[in-house]
Amino acid sequence: MDSLKKDGNRIWISVSPYLVIDSDNRPNFVVFQIDDITRQKKADISSRVPERSFDSIFENSTDGVAINEQVGNFLEANQILCDKLGYSRDELLNKTATEFIILKSSKVFAEKVRELYRNGQAAVQVMAICKSGAILPVELSMWLIEYKGKQAIFSIVADLTKRKSRTNAKV
Repeated sequence: MDSLKKDGNRIWISVSPYLVIDSDNRPNFVVFQIDDITRQKKADISSRVPERSFDSIFENSTDGVAINEQVGNFLEANQILCDKLGYSRDELLNKTATEFIILKSSKVFAEKVRELYRNGQAAVQVMAICKSGAILPVELSMWLIEYKGKQAIFSIVADLTKRKSRTNAKV
């Protein structure tokens, strides 16, 4: 609960009542222990704000967004990524990131993953394979993050189809 101090500042407190009994085992009085838990409460609130912000960014991004284990297994994927690759979310979560990289792009992808582990971030353009068999040019921007207490890879997957079309049209 929150409380108002003499100086006008609001603090969060925890109140713990303790019943004191007399020698005849009858209730005599109650002692209340009051602890200032403002610091813990603020930490709890601030830890929830980034989580909500993260969820909002994740679901409202115009690009594909994914979180993968270090070995590549998908932990999370937004709907945009699922739609671009042609998979349901459940199907995608049963795959690894490397399953979508065409062989021609796999060497440069592997080099960029090593760079990711050295520097904490990396970006690479690769060709991805969709469920339909179509090839999708994408740019992967990757960062090492902590997710649910474990190190993971956060990726933004930008579809380069329109950019490549504009570049080819100018040539």
